[in-house]
Amino acid sequence: MMSTPFSSPASDTFSAGKHPNSPIVIPPLFTPLDAWMKTHDASVKTLVAGISSTYGTPVVVLDKLTQPIETLLKSLGLMPGFVSPQATEAFEALRHILAVRYPVLKTEVAMEKGIFIVPISFNGWTFWAHQLYHWMAFNEGYEGYTNDAYRLYRELYLANGGTLPAEVLEGLPLDTLKALKANMQREREALQFMQHQCHLRGASQLAKEQKLA
Repeated sequence: MMSTPFSSPASDTFSAGKHPNSPIVIPPLFTPLDAWMKTHDASVKTLVAGISSTYGTPVVVLDKLTQPIETLLKSLGLMPGFVSPQATEAFEALRHILAVRYPVLKTEVAMEKGIFIVPISFNGWTFWAHQLYHWMAFNEGYEGYTNDAYRLYRELYLANGGTLPAEVLEGLPLDTLKALKANMQREREALQFMQHQCHLRGASQLAKEQKLA
């Protein structure tokens, strides 16, 4: 995993600091990610270039010919955006399919880098703000991106309508509970970063679509 000066791996606590117009306590990763976006957010093209150059993460822009990849993501319980190599036991299968469709990826997709998968229609700032947070959090060593964490979030949290019944929690080992908690914390922070960007940009700017020129 590439070392950068952005931040230290986070614990599951927030730093002291608030948005000036919001009571929400700001996680420590917001400041470096804000700065990164200001440098790279002129267009989706510059975002893609920044993603590749910052951590060496390959970016795949899906077009109308790549429906099988979108179907594969759904079958794995994944969403378009940043895919951690630890997010699914089928990452190798995903990597193989992408390499067949995009031969250049055969030498670029390494397990430790993950993949950023962007459907050509997903070009609003809400999508980017949410997924860029997960991308940077993973590469900065934050917890919550293991296969167990993803699986538990999908199977337990989402399957129970956003709640975790006591009878479910009681049967889980402590390590499993910690993994689930970390994953939920990262998702909460990513959603908060979307809200944070709304404050900075204004709702109309955040909803504006950027074209892949």
